[in-house]
Amino acid sequence: VSEGGTRSKLTPAQRKENKRQSDYKYRQKRKVKADEQNGEIKRLKVENGELKAQLGLLLSNAQFQAAARQRQDGYITQSTGKQLHPQTVTVHGTNSEAVDKGTVPVNVVDGNDGIAKNQTGSEVETCSNNEAAITDILMKLEADDESRVKFSDFTGLHGERISVGKYSFPPALHPIVNNIIEVYGDVSATSKMNPSIAETVYIMFCASVKEMSNLRLEHVTEDLILKWRDAIKDALRINFKVDFAMEHLKKIACAYIGLMERQKLDSAGLRISKLEAELSAAKEEHAKICEQSKVFMDAAEELNDKPVSSGMFKRPGQINVELELTNESDSSTLIL
Repeated sequence: VSEGGTRSKLTPAQRKENKRQSDYKYRQKRKVKADEQNGEIKRLKVENGELKAQLGLLLSNAQFQAAARQRQDGYITQSTGKQLHPQTVTVHGTNSEAVDKGTVPVNVVDGNDGIAKNQTGSEVETCSNNEAAITDILMKLEADDESRVKFSDFTGLHGERISVGKYSFPPALHPIVNNIIEVYGDVSATSKMNPSIAETVYIMFCASVKEMSNLRLEHVTEDLILKWRDAIKDALRINFKVDFAMEHLKKIACAYIGLMERQKLDSAGLRISKLEAELSAAKEEHAKICEQSKVFMDAAEELNDKPVSSGMFKRPGQINVELELTNESDSSTLIL
């Protein structure tokens, strides 16, 4: 700015130098952005590869579980010496006096043991739906664990009981009992257990089947599967012929696992689609930058590792003579 307050005009050389510096800064910014785009593309490719690997593992896991399902044998447990869920009354052997029907479930202890072993009345421990828990469900169905199911775990068992064969059932269970008898006959015929105890076990077994009939797969939980397992195994332990129910429970468990794995696959697929879209957009932007900035990036490449004065002293038809000034005050180098 001059002393009179007006802006002084730039000489052609100054304008050219300003433009050169502006162009250089622009080229540098475009180069930095292109480098960032390249880095982002590489990151997306790596993440996409990791997700595809995870998808492959999930598919392999699903195939393994299907194979395990095919290897499962029929399961009938007739062992004695195992407890049903303990309540107030303990019954020894199979010839004890009857207890109040349906209101006091009891321990069942083999007659050779002589003493019932009470266990705590805690609920089934909550099982998380992480990968380890899901893959363990089939093993848990096979495990000969002590039963933790209680009469109070089931709802809708009120109302005056009506006899069906040797036992009396709440009205809500009559359709279930009739279906069982119609298809499988008297599943309790081979049991020698005290009738009162057997009735309580039978009611809990039928209540489990009723819960299955009222639930869709998406509402099934691992806790429910384990509760049904205990009720079925309690019936098996006193020689009820209900192995068909255990086989069906295994199918339910496999379907439950399949639903969990399908949800994982869907989630992984959505992430892959999102990453592929981001990768495609990044490639388009990268190509656009390369096309629009080619002239500038070529100019930057021409001056790469050279003093920015390179080319300033070029004369037509002559070899370039470049003056390279170093920081030392006493040295200069001519480059031909």
